[in-house]
Formats: sequence, structure tokens, C-alpha cells
Amino acid sequence: MVGFKYSSQDILLLALVCLPYVYGQSGLELVRLKNELFVTQNYNTKVRPVDDQSQAIVVNVDFALVGINSFSDSDQILTTTGYLTVKWIDQSLDWISSNYDGITNMLVPQDEIWKPDITLDNGVSSKTSMGQKFIQATVESTGQVTWSPYEVFETSCSVNIVHFPFDKQVCDIKFITYMYDDSKVRLQIGTQGFYLSNFEKNGKWDIESMTTSSETINGKTVISFTMNLQRKSSFYMLFLILPAILLSLLNAFVFVLPAGSGEKVGYTIAVFLSYALFYTILSESLPQNSDDISTVAAYLFFMMFLSTLATIVTIIELRIYNKPKTGRLPVNIVRFVKFVLHQRCMCSCCFKEDFMDEHTDGEWTKVIGPWLDCDWKDFVDALDFILFWAFLICTAVSTAVCLVMASSLTPLF
Repeated sequence: MVGFKYSSQDILLLALVCLPYVYGQSGLELVRLKNELFVTQNYNTKVRPVDDQSQAIVVNVDFALVGINSFSDSDQILTTTGYLTVKWIDQSLDWISSNYDGITNMLVPQDEIWKPDITLDNGVSSKTSMGQKFIQATVESTGQVTWSPYEVFETSCSVNIVHFPFDKQVCDIKFITYMYDDSKVRLQIGTQGFYLSNFEKNGKWDIESMTTSSETINGKTVISFTMNLQRKSSFYMLFLILPAILLSLLNAFVFVLPAGSGEKVGYTIAVFLSYALFYTILSESLPQNSDDISTVAAYLFFMMFLSTLATIVTIIELRIYNKPKTGRLPVNIVRFVKFVLHQRCMCSCCFKEDFMDEHTDGEWTKVIGPWLDCDWKDFVDALDFILFWAFLICTAVSTAVCLVMASSLTPLF
């Protein structure tokens, strides 16, 4: 008997020649496998793939968040991009891999197999089937099917704007089977749950935490993927809050202007219109149907009230300032002027003599000397001094209280 010996070069050449034949066999086996599963066995995409139709198909659902596209506060709509990972057992699509050249899995277009009718439960648009036609599902020899539809989800999210722009929002993305109840298809949370996948950060919102939960409503399981969002407040602090605080200081400084300058009323009206503009800008970024009042909106409204009050007081002051002096001032007004202006030496009535009760007779002063020189203009100057500090302290206190309450997430009302 003659033996044959092959060198390593001969073995390599033989492997290269046979390689196309091996791959050709795998391709043919895959075609044969698909024909066996879908044609020979008469696979029907409209029938639940379970031998015992009284049993429910368990569907595991995971959600991978890719990005937050937008969050409309006024419309209360959250737009996100992500994809589901849906897994279930299809008893009509299992095979013995050794019978088909070791094939353990294959890709099948999603429209050629049965899929659970999962839909977005809290979506704002009409309900449609998930997944595009080009998406394929992975089918394993054990019958496990993995389907990953990639979608842009628009969901409703109730917005609480009390602490704007330091607010936190809790938004859910809920999924449910549209037609099947739990006796036919039962959803449950997968092993990964809610997670990030190549996540792109949003310029306005940060994700603090992500949770997953499920509940049964009307015989159907609803899976909720919950996000806790924190608004990034730097932009609003720089372009809204700080300008509003600086503008609030102008209310007090109207009382620094001399009454005789003729600019006090125009000054107060300009400040009021500036607050009205800020209030309009803020209202455009807040939900129109909110049952809550924003802390910042309440602060701006209070500053508008102070501006209105300053305008009214200024007009009254100007009326008093231009009032002719027809007699001596009432004793209480003289005492008020002396109390305010005595140490400042702003008018001729600021002497060190004590004002005694015996210097008065009835409602009018009988003061001998410098007390008779005080007039209504001195009264307006003294009133301006008091109002300046009153408005300044009120503005500082209200600003500090509103900022602390907003940033500490303490309810305002």
C-alpha cells in the first residue's frame, strides 16, 4: 500500500480551494432553514407563536435612551430618542442547529415574524406600529427573538414650574400592548431596564436618575421608564434673574431724584414698562395651563406692584411739592420733618432746639423762630428719605426670600 504525504503548503492550498464550498454550503443551509420555518411550516405572522394558545407569551422589555431632543415647557411635551430591546420566545421558530450546518441564529425582517403590539401609552400623537421596515429581528435556534425598534418618542409630561428655573421634573415613557391583555401577552421589565446608550447630553436638562416600574391597568401591564430631570439654571440666572434683580433696585432710587427735577414720573414709568417686558418674556417660557405659580413670576409681579406703588406715590408727592403754602404746617407734619431732617441739616428748620408741646396751640404751630420756615417741599424731601429706605429694604428682603425658596424647592404657596 502506497502512502501519501502532504506538505504544509499542500494543506493550505487545499483549504483555500475548499473554503468557497464551505461558505456556499452555509448559505444554502440558511435558505433551506428559512424555507423550512416560514414556507413548509406555513408560518403566520397574525397568530401568536405558542403551541398552547391558552398560555401567555412573556415579553421582556428594556429601553435604551440615546438623547433628549427637546422639552417644551409650554406644551408639556418631552421628545426623546431611543430604542427598545424586546425579547420573547417564538415556539414556531426553533430548530436544531446541527441539522443546518451549525446555524445558531439568523436575521429576519421584522414584518416577516409575529411581534407584540407594543405601543407608546402616554404619547401625544396617534398610535402607530413601532419600528421601521428596514429593521431586522434576531432569531436564535432556541426560538428566542430579539427585536430593537429605534424611535423618536413624543410623550406628555406634567410640568411643575413653582421653582423655575431651579425646578426638577419627573417624566415617564410608558409602553403597553394595544390589543393583547396579560392573558395573551404579558410585558415585564428586562434585565437591563432603563439605561443610557451613547447618550448625547442636552443643553437645558440633566438626568439625575432613571427608574423602571410596572403596573397592571385594566388587565394589561404598563411598563414605565421614569426620568428625573434637573433644569440647567445658568442661562436663566444670567439673562433673566440677575437683570430682574438689578432692575428691582431702580424702584427705590426714584426717591433719590429731587422732586423739582421733573424726571421722577418718567423714571417710574420706564421702570414699570421694563418689568412688564420681563414678565411677558417669562410668561412665554412657562406652561399656559399650569395650576402652579412660578416663584420668579410671583417675584416679578411683586416688583411690578412696587413699581406701580412708586409711580402713584411719586405723583402724589409732586402734587404736594407744588402746593402753595397758605399757612403754617400741621404740627404732626412739622414733627415728622424735624425727626427726619434734623440730623441731615437739609432745611432751615433743622436746629437743635427741642420741639415742646407748649409751643403749640390747637392744630397749628405757634412756634417762634425757625419752625415757621418749614414748607411742603421739606415734607416731600423727608418723605423721600423714608420711602427710599423702605423700598430698598422691601426689595432686598423679597429678593432674598424668593431666591432661597426657589433654590431650596420649598413651595411658595
